[in-house]
Amino acid sequence: MIRQKEVDSAIVPLRQHDNTPCEPTEIWFTILGKQESFTTINNIVPELTNKLPIVPINSILAYAKLRQVRDGSVYYFIKTDTSGQFLNPLGMNELRLNRQISGRVPFVFQEVVKRAFIKYVQFLSTKNPALLHQAHVEAY
Repeated sequence: MIRQKEVDSAIVPLRQHDNTPCEPTEIWFTILGKQESFTTINNIVPELTNKLPIVPINSILAYAKLRQVRDGSVYYFIKTDTSGQFLNPLGMNELRLNRQISGRVPFVFQEVVKRAFIKYVQFLSTKNPALLHQAHVEAY
């Protein structure tokens, strides 16, 4: 069983106390039940106020990621398949899931607009397929 804990230190402030820029921040999100821990990112994305399931950077179980760079810009990414469709971890059959884990199927992170990212991360944290559909609509 995966041990669940809260991680509030996953978000690094943009500037330190002496006003020097911090290193870029990346946060990787997974589906509820596969997480290593939870975090909140309402200081970066105010629309997402609940605790979100996260995994370590470069985890194969990550389906979305957020990158905040030194100048304060935030970029949003969602994992897609070769046809550009967002991955639905709930609808993946065993063969496709095993291919993802072994790295044989080329999945890439595609940059998306903020609204699509919000809907997709809400889908990952609630498992509500309507939010996945809304994320597709927002992205295209």
